[in-house]
Amino acid sequence: MDFNSVQKRKLAFVLWTLFIAVVTLTPLPAGGPAAPATQVDKIAHFALFFIFAFLAARIRGARTWENYLLIIAAAVAYGGLIEYLQLYVPGRESDMLDIVADALGALSLCIMAPTVLKK
Repeated sequence: MDFNSVQKRKLAFVLWTLFIAVVTLTPLPAGGPAAPATQVDKIAHFALFFIFAFLAARIRGARTWENYLLIIAAAVAYGGLIEYLQLYVPGRESDMLDIVADALGALSLCIMAPTVLKK
């Protein structure tokens, strides 16, 4: 199967999006404490969504603010969906600050895009 570069970028984005879902929606052991809201947790959310935005920006191609706003909106929507779904996952807790960290990760990539996304 020969993929062109756009197909490879799309595949990388889809795989990363699935990775985020697995990492954030895997139930924690029953009877154990819920995942604590720590600074490490927020840094992890920031990093996951910085990479999410990077991969999305590589697909979108044109480096316009409209594209960057779309990427940030997608990150916030996906982060919000994850936090909603965590309400139903044993051992997980929903935290609005996680969505903030997700948005800041995506926003940071978009601000740094002219440097980070050089060809």
